[in-house]
Amino acid sequence: MPESVIAHAGFALVVLVAIVGFLKGDEPERIGAGAYALALFSTLLLREESLMDQPQLALILIDAALLVVYGALAWKSRRAWPAWAAAVQTVAVMAHVLMIAQPGASIATLYEVVSLANFAALGVLSIGVFQAWRDRAIVAEPR
Repeated sequence: MPESVIAHAGFALVVLVAIVGFLKGDEPERIGAGAYALALFSTLLLREESLMDQPQLALILIDAALLVVYGALAWKSRRAWPAWAAAVQTVAVMAHVLMIAQPGASIATLYEVVSLANFAALGVLSIGVFQAWRDRAIVAEPR
């Protein structure tokens, strides 16, 4: 990810969604926001800029772990957003698998697919936080 205004804005958006998720979400949203933020920070720490032209095991394991978290949330939660988050995270993991299986594929394009899938998961998480906050606000209203 190049150091630019767009990259910083994306990072700020992730931090904002994570903070709102912790403050306004229920337990599944807090777990999802924490897992997403942890995955982002660990990706920033563990990626190697010199190896961006080949698959990186650390990034594959981080995305696979995030898929496991979303899958467990989808299994245990009665909400829809974890299933959607697991679905778009599966796209990211499958892009990593394609990087390994097809060495001639464009690595830059596959990293863009992973980035888009991760931002889609962030969007799904933000929708889930909004719905949890709205449901809690509706229940709290006196009739």
